[in-house]
Amino acid sequence: MILGVGTSVSVGAESPKDLREKVKDKPLGPADGSHLNNNEIWKFVDFTEVDPAFEDATYAGSDGIKYLVSSEVEPTIISRTLAYHDEVGNPLYWLRWADKTSIRLAK
Repeated sequence: MILGVGTSVSVGAESPKDLREKVKDKPLGPADGSHLNNNEIWKFVDFTEVDPAFEDATYAGSDGIKYLVSSEVEPTIISRTLAYHDEVGNPLYWLRWADKTSIRLAK
C-alpha cells in the first residue's frame, strides 16, 4: 500500500494601518508571481509569536489496517514587500514553513 500525505497551509494577516497606507496606491502583486524573485523588494520580518499547528487524522487503508497520520507545521521565515498590496489592501507577505509528518499504526 502507498500512502501519500500533503500539507496545505492558509495564513491570514492584517497589517497595521500605517503599512496599509504606504501600499494603498501600489499595484496588486503580479498574477504571474514575477515579483517573488525580486529579492530587492523583500525585507525579513521578525516573528513576535510562533504557534506551530498540529493535526491528526486516522486513515483506514485498503489493507484493512488503520493508520494515524500526524502533521506539524511551523513558520520559519516571513518577509514583506511594500511594492505591492493584496486584495484587501495589506502589503504582500511571503511565508516559509517546515512541516513534519509521521505515519504510524493507529491504536
